Amino acid sequence: MTRVIVLSDVHGNAIALEAVRAAIAKEKPDLVAVAGDLALNGPDPAGAVDILRAMEADGAAIISGNTDIAVADFDYAAAAAVMPGMTEQAVAERIVALRRQRLTGKHIAME
Repeated sequence: MTRVIVLSDVHGNAIALEAVRAAIAKEKPDLVAVAGDLALNGPDPAGAVDILRAMEADGAAIISGNTDIAVADFDYAAAAAVMPGMTEQAVAERIVALRRQRLTGKHIAME
């Protein structure tokens, strides 16, 4: 029997993702699939992306979600549609800050 673990909606929560990753390691599944909404709208998007890249290097299948695609395409209006209360401009500013954080390695506080 094939053992599969599927998780989704990480939303930049690196601490929770690391805990899930440890639990996955104990289970030793045949396949790990991570469905999207990976980084945006969470406390540590850069850390979550680093962990996801390591999981992918270990064989996990990573699938982009709607916010991931919106960020990759610079489609801030699409990202704003799934982030209640945020304007397109606010989403754009947040994404720019997250990219800067990723490039510099410095934590940037998000509201």
